[in-house]
Amino acid sequence: MAFQVEQTEQPVNEPTVTPVENLEKLNSSGLNEKLKFRVQLCDVDGKLLEESTEEVACIALSGEKPIESQYSTPFENSNPEHRLPTLMGQLQSGEWLNTLDAVVSAIPFLGKLSDEQKNQLGTLTGRSNLTKVNSVQVFTSTASIHLPMTLLFEAWADAKTEVEEQISLLEQWALPEQLSKTTAAANLAQDFSLDSIFPSLVPPFVAVSYGGKRYAPMLIQSVSAPIVAPMDRDGNRLIIQVSATFISRTAWDKQDIINLYSGIQS
Repeated sequence: MAFQVEQTEQPVNEPTVTPVENLEKLNSSGLNEKLKFRVQLCDVDGKLLEESTEEVACIALSGEKPIESQYSTPFENSNPEHRLPTLMGQLQSGEWLNTLDAVVSAIPFLGKLSDEQKNQLGTLTGRSNLTKVNSVQVFTSTASIHLPMTLLFEAWADAKTEVEEQISLLEQWALPEQLSKTTAAANLAQDFSLDSIFPSLVPPFVAVSYGGKRYAPMLIQSVSAPIVAPMDRDGNRLIIQVSATFISRTAWDKQDIINLYSGIQS
């Protein structure tokens, strides 16, 4: 049996301020600005877009900044171990001496290895031709900066503004601004131009600010937000944790790190 409750009074959690005022309240909640995690649109040089007033503001629960570079050893293939791996392995393990002795003994006119010959050949056991020279690491490349973050969105006054609209912005910026619905050939038939060949718009650049540091320009590589969470009567999620990964447009060098810790904006 279903029960219907007649509601005559205004709900106690009915928003009393506008969404814009709610966001302003979030920004002026007394929390130190350096502890707020902010995402804003920027240009290819990392400068904030003056015409854009949208931003994502939330609390960062966890995050890190791994720096990875790739190195290789181009000289390792010149080692005899890579050309004659079986023979080199037998020499190091001492098995080569036993094999050679058995082969020589099986051929009548060769005779047998003397003890002195065995001792000389046995000195190779436990030795390697690996040296510091042929193991030199050579720099090949460095990866872009990744910022894997866990972000908290929580509703204090209006779940739609403080959670849903914030998540919406983050997801919008993670996707292409526009994807063409027709092929390049169809576009060229209608309008012969470079824009017809490249009709779609890629995701925008964003600037990430946290802890007095600003990372820009960045791209949102991934966003993962739970769709099952505590909700209000309108289906607005009240509190959720979102996993997001930001990636730098290019690889960084020494000067980028100096600028980051010096507060210099690129």
